[in-house]
Amino acid sequence: MAPNTWNDACAAALGELRTTRQFNPIGAASMDEEQTSLAFGIISESLGSFVRSRSDNTTLAVAAMSNAAVLALCVLESKGHPTNWEDLYNMLCRKQHDYGHQNISNFGLVGVAVRVCDKIARAENLRTRDTNAVKNETVIDTYEDIVGYAVIALMLDSDTFMLPLEV
Repeated sequence: MAPNTWNDACAAALGELRTTRQFNPIGAASMDEEQTSLAFGIISESLGSFVRSRSDNTTLAVAAMSNAAVLALCVLESKGHPTNWEDLYNMLCRKQHDYGHQNISNFGLVGVAVRVCDKIARAENLRTRDTNAVKNETVIDTYEDIVGYAVIALMLDSDTFMLPLEV
């Protein structure tokens, strides 16, 4: 049955990521920091190509963002932050309540791809810095944002992002 609310669509997209994470197609659980950085770089380049070419091939872009989310979840787990799916769901609903639909609908999947690339660059910057020097956003926040944008990409792809949000 198709979701009727943003919340249900969000839960479905998280479920899709959870299934993808369980099968871990990119082998991220066993990657070291250099391999993780390389994988994020490949994903970022793929998304950059999608944005620059203004491609209609959204399937590859959504898959790249899903892979970025799986990789982010693996990194978080390797840092001792196991995935709490309910907390992710609640965070995404809170953020959607605060941001609304328009910030995403203005630029669609292209805008989400740019945001994921920004978060990947931020994660790389944070990885190479003293974490005590970070002032505004933790590496955990950054990786959770990557997951959140992947959820949004999945919702855009399934045409459910514009559903009404339950309050």
